Amino acid sequence: MPYSLSIDFTRFFLSSYPGAVLQALPIVLLTGAIYWLIKYRNDTAAPAAQKLLKTLFVAYLAGIACMVFFYSSIRYFWGFIFGENKASNIITVFFCKRTANFIPDFYRRLNRERILNVVLFLPFGFLYPLANRVDSWAKTVRTGLITIVLIEALQPVFARAFDVNDLILNAFGVLFSATVFFLLRRIVGRIREKRQAAAQNQDPESTPSE
Repeated sequence: MPYSLSIDFTRFFLSSYPGAVLQALPIVLLTGAIYWLIKYRNDTAAPAAQKLLKTLFVAYLAGIACMVFFYSSIRYFWGFIFGENKASNIITVFFCKRTANFIPDFYRRLNRERILNVVLFLPFGFLYPLANRVDSWAKTVRTGLITIVLIEALQPVFARAFDVNDLILNAFGVLFSATVFFLLRRIVGRIREKRQAAAQNQDPESTPSE
C-alpha cells in the first residue's frame, strides 16, 4: 500500500496541473523571500500590508515565468528527483522555435489548458493595482496586456510556440479580473461614503450651534 501511494503521488506531482503548480512553488517562495530581503529588509516606513502585496505580486510574476518559460526544465529536475529522468535531461537547451499560430480558434475547443490560460492571469487584475496603488482600470489593463504580449513574444526563444489563442485568453483573464476589482472598489467606496455621511449627520458636534 505505501508503494502504491508513492506511485500515485509521483504521477499526480509530475503529470497534473496542480502538480505543476507544486513543482514551481519552491521557486516562487524563494523569489518572494529574496525580493522581501532586498527591498524591505531595512525599510520600516512602508506599511506591512503594502510590503506583503508587492512581494505577492513579484512572486506571482515568478510563478508565471516558471509555468510559461521554464516548466520543461523544472519538470525534468523533479523527474530526476523522483527517479524518472536521467541527469543528462535536467538541462533543457533553449532555442528558437519557428512555429506559430495566428488563427484564433479557441472557441472551437475550449479544453482545460485554454481555461487555465484565463485563470493564469486572473490574479493580475487584483494584485497589480493593490501592490502598486493604481487607481486606474485602464492602466491596469494596459499593463496587463503589455505583459501578456511580451511573454507571448518571448515564448519562441524558450522553445515554445507563439499562439494567438493564448494571447486572447490571457487578455480575457486580465480584463475580467480588473473589471471585477474596480467595480468592487467603486461599490465599497460608495458604501464608505454613505456611512461617513450618515455618521456626520448623527454627530451632534458636527451640527452648527445657534
